[in-house]
Amino acid sequence: AISGMTVLLDSILIIGRSEAGKLDFSPAPLDIARYARHLIETFQATVTEKHSLQVDISGEFEGAWADEKLLNHVLMNLLSNAVKYSPAGGAVGFQLRREGDAAVFVVTDEGIGIPAADRERLFESFHRGTNVGHIPGTGLGLSVVKRSVEVHGGELFVEPGHEKGTVFRVVVPIVAPAGEGAAALSAAE
Repeated sequence: AISGMTVLLDSILIIGRSEAGKLDFSPAPLDIARYARHLIETFQATVTEKHSLQVDISGEFEGAWADEKLLNHVLMNLLSNAVKYSPAGGAVGFQLRREGDAAVFVVTDEGIGIPAADRERLFESFHRGTNVGHIPGTGLGLSVVKRSVEVHGGELFVEPGHEKGTVFRVVVPIVAPAGEGAAALSAAE
């Protein structure tokens, strides 16, 4: 209960700070492949025996910059939703690859999917899909995801799964902000 309340309060704070234009964005050098592997190891403990986790991490991420805390909000929300909204089980996919100056994260599931009528309001605070039934949730997770991706200067895409489920694709620039790389190098010297 305490953990759930902490997540809820943290989500509300992120949304409030974002609306006030005060969401902290602190990019720093980050080994994104190592970060993603650690995140998956941590997440693996929450995956039930009904689900299988399929992971594909590829690409070179040397010199990447990102805000690890905000990436945690993005990826843990998407992965948690993939399991939660796949009550019958199935495969949950996590893919990380590099495309140019961006990291691309793809989270897939074989769950209940998102009805077309709900997609327009999907990222609104407190909006939940019409098909969620009795699956618990607050309707804040995807709003937090969208705001965290936007503050990174990234993009978030959602599409229906191939036969069922959902595919979320997050594209986040990972190049050091202008002057940041030089400032970090001179500080290190």
